[in-house]
Amino acid sequence: MLEQEGCNLIVAAFEVSNEKGVGFLENIDQECPEMELADREIPFVPQSEILKNPNDVASILSIAPWN
Repeated sequence: MLEQEGCNLIVAAFEVSNEKGVGFLENIDQECPEMELADREIPFVPQSEILKNPNDVASILSIAPWN
C-alpha cells in the first residue's frame, strides 16, 4: 500500500511539472501541486496550514487528513 501511495505522489509531481513547466512565482509553484493532489484525492496538509504553527508539531498532526 505504501509503495502505491509513493508512486501516486511521484506521478502527481510529474504531471504538474509536465503541465505547468517552470518559472512561476513561489505561491503558484505551491498551489499547483496542492490542486493536483486534491484532484487525485491524495491526502496532504497545505503549506499555509503548516506555516500557521511551524513549531507546533501536535497542531500540524491534528490537521493531517490521514488522522
